[in-house]
Amino acid sequence: MGGNLSDPIDAVVTWVDGSDERHAVKMALELRKRNVLALGNFPGGHGRERYADSNEIKYCLYGIRRFMPWIRKIYLVTDCQVPEFLGNDEMGELGIELVDHQVVFRGYEWALPNFNSISIGTVLHRIPGLAGRYIYFNDDVIPVGASDPSDFFVEDQVVIRGGWAACQKYGKVRTLLSAVVLKGLAIVSKKVRSPHSLAQMRAARIVGFEDKYFHALHAPHAVRTETLRMFFKEKETLMRENIRHKFRHIDQFVAHPLAHHLEIAQGGQVERDGSDCTTINFGMRGGKEIGLLEREGLKFVCLQGLESAGDEDRLSVVSFLERKIFDGK
Repeated sequence: MGGNLSDPIDAVVTWVDGSDERHAVKMALELRKRNVLALGNFPGGHGRERYADSNEIKYCLYGIRRFMPWIRKIYLVTDCQVPEFLGNDEMGELGIELVDHQVVFRGYEWALPNFNSISIGTVLHRIPGLAGRYIYFNDDVIPVGASDPSDFFVEDQVVIRGGWAACQKYGKVRTLLSAVVLKGLAIVSKKVRSPHSLAQMRAARIVGFEDKYFHALHAPHAVRTETLRMFFKEKETLMRENIRHKFRHIDQFVAHPLAHHLEIAQGGQVERDGSDCTTINFGMRGGKEIGLLEREGLKFVCLQGLESAGDEDRLSVVSFLERKIFDGK
């Protein structure tokens, strides 16, 4: 497996500002080319809320630097965008390098523009200069407590957070039925649902796990860069198939669970239950778990759908983040 404990560790953060007019126009043009009624295309793949920016990225980046000072460099992967608060001074202070989609999709420009976090996540290992070990963050995953490298890498092993679950059998008929159900739920409830578990099962099956898979939580994900580089060097067609979808598609797999199962197949993992993480989903459950922010031992929080939170809940969350990240209380 390789890798020295003293080797650097980078953070890779993906971010988009859906309120940017240029981004909205670009996406609208691509949606016109897309058959939104096709069963493999589901509402969660292009709902406006998926691209909404509630400034979580500021807390994510500053949280990484405050609570993970051992991170060498933060790579912020964007589509010709820069967060408003992030000037040259701030980028220097935080140790951030901007990486455009054109860079990670180099040689595969036909897949651009791309609005699909699954596709983008598939090519993050192609960032030039990326350390041999990195931690992948969605921009809504925010550090709120101190961590150290052993929370992600233990000797030559990768720490994975989650738990084992049974692989469901999805043939073509069941896959199509799932797509129909997802569309129906989105219409009835006005809330999008993503078949994220199915995408993780697909990743596990690629590696040979047919009966069970390790279900990853919404948390920062440790990855050994070479694991994905070597795999996609041999299985380049799989990468091409996964990134061709500019919006989420039910046939896709997720790259970091793929990397995790490749490690598991070699005994290169340390499994943890994720008790140091929590997810608050304002879109699905109205943020009823907001009290979990004060849980003892919490290191990371995933804030899903913050843009749909009520004023009181939003104020509570922002106050908590300001206090934790900037006031240190």
